[in-house]
Parts: sequence; structure tokens; C-alpha cells
Amino acid sequence: MTQPVAKDENTIFKGYGSPFQSAPKQEIPQPPYAKSKSNEFAVSEDKWNSALSVEKETPKEESPTSKKELVALLLLLPGIVFALFGLALFFFSSDGVLTLRWNKSVAYFYFLGAAPLLYLGWRAFRT
Repeated sequence: MTQPVAKDENTIFKGYGSPFQSAPKQEIPQPPYAKSKSNEFAVSEDKWNSALSVEKETPKEESPTSKKELVALLLLLPGIVFALFGLALFFFSSDGVLTLRWNKSVAYFYFLGAAPLLYLGWRAFRT
């Protein structure tokens, strides 16, 4: 088997010419999303200032809950739960230990109490 002869001694691949060097030089087309050199999207200063003044004049729509209300809710809910749990520990523990035991027959009352709360909460959440 014979080895092909290198075209140039300086080529990286001995025996083969680089496919990039052997291809004819062509101009690479620019993609359609490339930045245009013209001022197609230029906005005059007057238009820019008028748009900014219109934006300042229009009142922004307020969200149903503000950030302040959300923070208050996120702090109050766990605080209430911990306070109720502390009260339960304080009043219903015997010898410093709180043991909770419920009969299965009581579960139906909890389901009846939870159903309207879940329905009203879901309805309030969707609006």
C-alpha cells in the first residue's frame, strides 16, 4: 500500500490537504437576524420622550395581592399554627407529654368540615 504525497510540508495532516484550504473562497452569507447597519429601528428623541410620558401618565394595574400583604400572610400563618400548637401542648399534655389519639369514626366529621373550606378556598383561588 502506498502513502499519498503531501501537497505542502506545512500542512497539519501529512498526506492529505485540508478540506478548508482546498475549497474555493466564498463570501459567507449573513444570517437574517444579524444586526442591520442601517437605522431601521431608530427612534427619534421626540417619539421616545412622548412614549415615556404616556407610560408615566397611565396608572399601573395593581395586583390582587401586594408584596406587603403576601409577606404578612407568610409570617402570620406559621405564627398562628405554632401558637395553637403551643397552646395544645400547654393545656393538654400530661406529665409533660402530649399524646394525640383519635378514633377512626371521628374522621367523617373532619371530612364534612373540610369540604366547604376546600370548596371556598379553591373558588377564591381561581378568582
